[in-house]
Amino acid sequence: MIRVAYDFDGVLNNLPEAWTNYLNGVFYDNNDEGKTVELKYYDMCRNFPNISYSSIMWPLCSSEFWKTVELEPGAKEALDILQARQDVEVFIVTSTSPESWTTKYEYCFKRLFPDFPVDNIILTSRKELINCNILIEDNPEFLKDFKGTKILLDKSYNKSVKNDSFKHFNNHDDIVEFVKSFVNTYNNMGGNMIYRA
Repeated sequence: MIRVAYDFDGVLNNLPEAWTNYLNGVFYDNNDEGKTVELKYYDMCRNFPNISYSSIMWPLCSSEFWKTVELEPGAKEALDILQARQDVEVFIVTSTSPESWTTKYEYCFKRLFPDFPVDNIILTSRKELINCNILIEDNPEFLKDFKGTKILLDKSYNKSVKNDSFKHFNNHDDIVEFVKSFVNTYNNMGGNMIYRA
Protein backbone atom coordinates (compact mmCIF):
# COMPACT_ATOMS: atom_id res chain seq x y z
CA MET A 1 0.00 0.00 0.00
CA ILE A 2 1.21 3.50 -0.87
CA ARG A 3 1.06 6.12 1.87
CA VAL A 4 0.43 9.71 0.76
CA ALA A 5 0.82 12.63 3.17
CA TYR A 6 -0.89 15.90 2.30
CA ASP A 7 0.08 19.10 4.05
CA PHE A 8 -3.02 20.85 5.41
CA ASP A 9 -2.20 24.57 5.38
CA GLY A 10 -1.53 26.04 1.95
CA VAL A 11 -2.06 22.72 0.15
CA LEU A 12 -5.53 21.54 1.16
CA ASN A 13 -6.67 24.94 2.39
CA ASN A 14 -5.92 28.58 1.56
CA LEU A 15 -4.39 29.55 4.92
CA PRO A 16 -1.64 31.84 3.54
CA GLU A 17 -4.10 33.89 1.49
CA ALA A 18 -6.76 33.95 4.22
CA TRP A 19 -4.15 34.93 6.81
CA THR A 20 -2.86 37.75 4.58
CA ASN A 21 -6.36 39.08 3.98
CA TYR A 22 -7.16 38.87 7.69
CA LEU A 23 -4.02 40.75 8.72
CA ASN A 24 -4.60 43.35 6.00
CA GLY A 25 -8.12 43.83 7.31
CA VAL A 26 -6.91 44.37 10.86
CA PHE A 27 -3.67 46.30 10.31
CA TYR A 28 -4.03 47.74 6.77
CA ASP A 29 -0.42 46.85 6.13
CA ASN A 30 1.12 45.25 3.03
CA ASN A 31 -1.99 46.41 1.16
CA ASP A 32 -2.42 48.37 -2.07
CA GLU A 33 -5.70 50.22 -1.64
CA GLY A 34 -7.54 47.20 -0.26
CA LYS A 35 -6.38 44.74 -2.94
CA THR A 36 -5.22 41.26 -2.04
CA VAL A 37 -1.46 41.09 -2.41
CA GLU A 38 0.45 38.20 -3.97
CA LEU A 39 2.51 36.59 -1.23
CA LYS A 40 6.25 36.83 -1.76
CA TYR A 41 7.37 34.69 1.19
CA TYR A 42 6.19 31.57 2.99
CA ASP A 43 7.20 33.20 6.28
CA MET A 44 4.33 35.55 7.14
CA CYS A 45 6.64 37.76 9.24
CA ARG A 46 8.58 38.59 6.08
CA ASN A 47 5.34 39.56 4.31
CA PHE A 48 4.40 41.87 7.21
CA PRO A 49 7.71 43.30 8.47
CA ASN A 50 6.04 46.21 10.30
CA ILE A 51 3.82 44.03 12.49
CA SER A 52 5.06 42.24 15.62
CA TYR A 53 5.42 38.45 15.68
CA SER A 54 2.73 38.06 18.34
CA SER A 55 0.28 40.22 16.35
CA ILE A 56 0.90 38.15 13.22
CA MET A 57 0.42 34.86 15.09
CA TRP A 58 -2.64 35.69 17.21
CA PRO A 59 -5.23 34.91 14.47
CA LEU A 60 -4.10 31.26 14.53
CA CYS A 61 -5.77 30.88 17.94
CA SER A 62 -8.97 32.67 16.86
CA SER A 63 -12.08 30.69 15.94
CA GLU A 64 -13.33 33.67 13.89
CA PHE A 65 -10.17 33.59 11.81
CA TRP A 66 -10.28 29.83 11.16
CA LYS A 67 -13.86 30.20 9.90
CA THR A 68 -12.46 32.31 7.03
CA VAL A 69 -10.04 29.60 5.81
CA GLU A 70 -11.44 27.67 2.83
CA LEU A 71 -10.54 24.71 0.64
CA GLU A 72 -7.99 25.03 -2.11
CA PRO A 73 -9.60 24.40 -5.53
CA GLY A 74 -9.75 20.66 -6.23
CA ALA A 75 -8.38 19.64 -2.81
CA LYS A 76 -11.47 17.86 -1.47
CA GLU A 77 -12.03 16.03 -4.76
CA ALA A 78 -8.38 14.92 -4.85
CA LEU A 79 -8.57 13.52 -1.32
CA ASP A 80 -11.85 11.73 -2.09
CA ILE A 81 -10.37 10.09 -5.20
CA LEU A 82 -7.28 8.85 -3.39
CA GLN A 83 -9.14 7.74 -0.26
CA ALA A 84 -11.48 5.64 -2.40
CA ARG A 85 -8.57 3.53 -3.62
CA GLN A 86 -7.79 0.29 -1.78
CA ASP A 87 -4.07 0.60 -2.50
CA VAL A 88 -3.58 4.13 -1.08
CA GLU A 89 -3.66 5.36 2.50
CA VAL A 90 -3.99 9.13 2.87
CA PHE A 91 -2.69 11.18 5.79
CA ILE A 92 -3.06 14.86 6.50
CA VAL A 93 -0.01 16.37 8.14
CA THR A 94 0.27 19.83 9.64
CA SER A 95 2.90 21.82 11.48
CA THR A 96 0.70 23.34 14.16
CA SER A 97 1.48 24.76 17.57
CA PRO A 98 -0.29 22.97 20.43
CA GLU A 99 -1.94 26.28 21.42
CA SER A 100 -3.73 26.66 18.09
CA TRP A 101 -4.54 23.03 17.18
CA THR A 102 -7.84 22.69 19.05
CA THR A 103 -9.25 25.89 17.54
CA LYS A 104 -7.94 25.02 14.09
CA TYR A 105 -9.40 21.52 14.30
CA GLU A 106 -12.82 22.61 15.59
CA TYR A 107 -13.38 25.60 13.28
CA CYS A 108 -11.48 24.65 10.14
CA PHE A 109 -10.43 21.01 9.84
CA LYS A 110 -13.77 19.45 10.85
CA ARG A 111 -15.65 21.95 8.68
CA LEU A 112 -13.56 21.25 5.57
CA PHE A 113 -12.98 17.49 6.09
CA PRO A 114 -15.73 16.29 8.45
CA ASP A 115 -15.30 12.60 7.60
CA PHE A 116 -11.51 12.39 7.56
CA PRO A 117 -10.27 9.73 10.03
CA VAL A 118 -8.67 11.28 13.12
CA ASP A 119 -6.12 8.44 13.23
CA ASN A 120 -4.70 9.69 9.92
CA ILE A 121 -3.96 13.24 11.12
CA ILE A 122 -0.30 13.89 11.96
CA LEU A 123 0.82 16.99 13.87
CA THR A 124 4.53 17.66 13.44
CA SER A 125 7.05 20.16 12.18
CA ARG A 126 9.48 17.23 11.62
CA LYS A 127 7.89 16.03 8.39
CA GLU A 128 11.05 14.18 7.35
CA LEU A 129 10.18 11.62 10.05
CA ILE A 130 6.84 10.69 8.48
CA ASN A 131 6.77 7.11 7.18
CA CYS A 132 5.10 7.82 3.83
CA ASN A 133 5.97 7.28 0.20
CA ILE A 134 4.85 10.73 -0.99
CA LEU A 135 4.73 14.11 0.78
CA ILE A 136 2.79 16.98 -0.81
CA GLU A 137 3.84 20.41 0.52
CA ASP A 138 3.90 24.13 -0.22
CA ASN A 139 6.90 24.78 2.04
CA PRO A 140 10.12 23.52 0.43
CA GLU A 141 11.87 23.46 3.82
CA PHE A 142 9.65 20.57 4.93
CA LEU A 143 10.54 18.60 1.79
CA LYS A 144 14.32 18.94 1.90
CA ASP A 145 15.07 16.06 4.27
CA PHE A 146 12.05 13.87 3.45
CA LYS A 147 13.24 10.49 2.11
CA GLY A 148 10.32 9.66 -0.20
CA THR A 149 8.88 11.38 -3.26
CA LYS A 150 8.64 15.15 -2.76
CA ILE A 151 5.83 17.12 -4.39
CA LEU A 152 5.82 20.91 -4.20
CA LEU A 153 2.48 22.58 -4.94
CA ASP A 154 3.58 25.76 -6.71
CA LYS A 155 2.51 29.01 -5.07
CA SER A 156 3.57 32.64 -5.48
CA TYR A 157 5.85 32.31 -2.44
CA ASN A 158 7.73 29.17 -3.59
CA LYS A 159 7.93 29.49 -7.38
CA SER A 160 11.57 30.57 -7.27
CA VAL A 161 12.59 27.32 -5.53
CA LYS A 162 14.84 25.21 -7.70
CA ASN A 163 15.47 21.69 -6.45
CA ASP A 164 15.83 18.73 -8.80
CA SER A 165 14.49 16.35 -6.15
CA PHE A 166 11.09 18.13 -6.06
CA LYS A 167 8.27 17.36 -8.45
CA HIS A 168 6.39 20.60 -9.14
CA PHE A 169 2.64 20.75 -9.74
CA ASN A 170 0.23 23.66 -10.15
CA ASN A 171 -3.00 21.92 -9.17
CA HIS A 172 -4.55 18.93 -7.42
CA ASP A 173 -5.74 17.22 -10.61
CA ASP A 174 -2.15 16.81 -11.81
CA ILE A 175 -1.06 15.59 -8.36
CA VAL A 176 -3.77 12.92 -8.38
CA GLU A 177 -2.70 11.74 -11.85
CA PHE A 178 0.91 11.51 -10.67
CA VAL A 179 -0.07 9.53 -7.55
CA LYS A 180 -2.17 7.13 -9.66
CA SER A 181 0.79 6.55 -11.98
CA PHE A 182 3.10 6.07 -8.99
CA VAL A 183 0.71 3.51 -7.47
CA ASN A 184 0.32 1.64 -10.75
CA THR A 185 4.11 1.39 -11.16
CA TYR A 186 4.41 0.23 -7.55
CA ASN A 187 1.69 -2.41 -8.03
CA ASN A 188 3.17 -3.62 -11.35
CA MET A 189 6.49 -4.18 -9.59
CA GLY A 190 4.82 -6.37 -7.00
CA GLY A 191 4.95 -3.77 -4.26
CA ASN A 192 8.74 -3.99 -4.06
CA MET A 193 9.56 -0.67 -5.65
CA ILE A 194 11.89 1.66 -3.82
CA TYR A 195 10.95 5.01 -5.27
CA ARG A 196 12.99 8.11 -4.61
CA ALA A 197 12.57 11.51 -6.20
